[in-house]
Amino acid sequence: MSTKRSQPLVEHVKATSSGLRGRLRDELKRGRVPFTPSSALLLKHHGVFQQADRDRRAAADNESNSGFTEYMVRLKAPAGKLTAEHWLAVFDLADRYGAATVQLTSRQGVQIPGVPKDRLARLLQGIAAIGLTSIGSGGDLNCNVMCCPPPALAPQIVGELDSLAAAISDSLRPDSAGYRETWRLPSRDEPADSSVAGAETSFPYGAAFLPHKFKIAVATADDNCADAFAQDVGLVADIDGACVKGYTVLVGGGLGHIPSGPRSFPRLATPLAYVSPGEVLPLIHAIVRLYRDHGDRSCRSRGRLKYLVHDWGIARIREHLEADLGWYLALPREMTPGTCLDHSEWTLGGDGRWAVGLHVVDGLVADTSELRLKTALRTLFSSCPVTLRISPRRRLLLGGVADVDRRAVESILDAHGVKSLSQVTPIRRWSDACSGLPMCGRAITESHRLAPGLLDCLEHVLDELGLGDEPLCVRVAACSAGCTRSYMAEIAIVGRTICTDSYEGKYAIYVGGDRCGTRLAALYHDLVPSSRIIAALTPLLRLYRQDRLPDETFGAYCARVGVGALRYAAARFEE
Repeated sequence: MSTKRSQPLVEHVKATSSGLRGRLRDELKRGRVPFTPSSALLLKHHGVFQQADRDRRAAADNESNSGFTEYMVRLKAPAGKLTAEHWLAVFDLADRYGAATVQLTSRQGVQIPGVPKDRLARLLQGIAAIGLTSIGSGGDLNCNVMCCPPPALAPQIVGELDSLAAAISDSLRPDSAGYRETWRLPSRDEPADSSVAGAETSFPYGAAFLPHKFKIAVATADDNCADAFAQDVGLVADIDGACVKGYTVLVGGGLGHIPSGPRSFPRLATPLAYVSPGEVLPLIHAIVRLYRDHGDRSCRSRGRLKYLVHDWGIARIREHLEADLGWYLALPREMTPGTCLDHSEWTLGGDGRWAVGLHVVDGLVADTSELRLKTALRTLFSSCPVTLRISPRRRLLLGGVADVDRRAVESILDAHGVKSLSQVTPIRRWSDACSGLPMCGRAITESHRLAPGLLDCLEHVLDELGLGDEPLCVRVAACSAGCTRSYMAEIAIVGRTICTDSYEGKYAIYVGGDRCGTRLAALYHDLVPSSRIIAALTPLLRLYRQDRLPDETFGAYCARVGVGALRYAAARFEE
């Protein structure tokens, strides 16, 4: 351990949980009474999240969560891939046990919200019956492995990258015996094609698992939409024609932090090594062992791998890994992902079929009076042999569309009000907001309910300045956890506090990140009331129009000028 302080409660709960069993079985029998805090911590490792509807609780003037508690179940989907049969089954499960809504996550996963406690076991049993699982989608384990290869790549490359994401996910899946016993699942919940089928424990996490969550993503130098630099481990494929020659391995990325903590900060991952495809899994396992044994378990806010990499330095990290592996790591090759595809236009894939990105408002797959996305997808699956991948931006990438089916697919989408990404404005194509209030327990301010109005106002300002076609990347967050990787955006609006009298949120505004995910934004203004956000940003946008270089993005302009000079210039601009 890196410090001598006493360990937080979560470490005791994990270590004494008997393989994530705890008292969950007993507490499941207590009707709709919420799980105790210790059991709620264990539930996260099962992919089950206890939530309270804070809007309903506030309206009832009741500080207790009793009567306002519901659950969200998060499914793993390595590389954001589910089959048509999986999607249809998930829709049915959401209708039967949840709120008839499916949420897409920024890690390419799927969530079923609005589940009452007495339906949890039946939902988990239904998930296992279709060959999916929720274990490890939360908690101090390896999260959903991200990968979103461009459709234009050769099919064998896409298959190799997707297979790598699945293999990593399988090899880092924890012992699921306690999970199966808790929810009374069949003897195995693993998918039939699991590469580790038959192995009860796929990796030795240890009794207390990891010090914190662990995130991995696979990207390419031509498309970093998976944000490899924001991960504990990022893998950037070196592609030569129809062959993956190797991977540049990045370590120690992570964006969540505590603004008031001087030793807490967002960090981009550091290049560690260049490895062959066959060396990827052994190296990842060695990194997990290093993190398990040396990560800080005494201070939760410094529990992520990024702090170990920062404190030790990359040279010491490399030496430790080489000693564990028994072979030397090749130095990383120069590599800077130069693009991040938005999949807005119909693209002819390497398999000879078409693909296009679909706009998903707030990442919600549901049916409303104006947008019947869930019904549209059901219709597509029953009409055409299409594929569907969740993107890291909480959009859907529709693929596998044959030439003869393209017009029919477009008609189905139009009839149900579903827009492709090319049919929405550039700023909405690139922007996102976390789920925030009312269900997220960490949310401080509004986020997804604030974002539409903010984007409306920003679009108006951009149009007035002649910048309406500028693909500005804006991300709104309800707290500093960085769930939507907000600190990489060109403009990040992050919830900080809320006024107790007016209940108006105050936000930190960061500027200067980039859409390619290789640069962090810097703090421009702090504690800005929500009603003043547009006023704070407008002078910056005017300066950008006036002083930008040819083809310079807003984020690149802010990074070049610097926030200090921007504050001074913006103040002069307003005089």
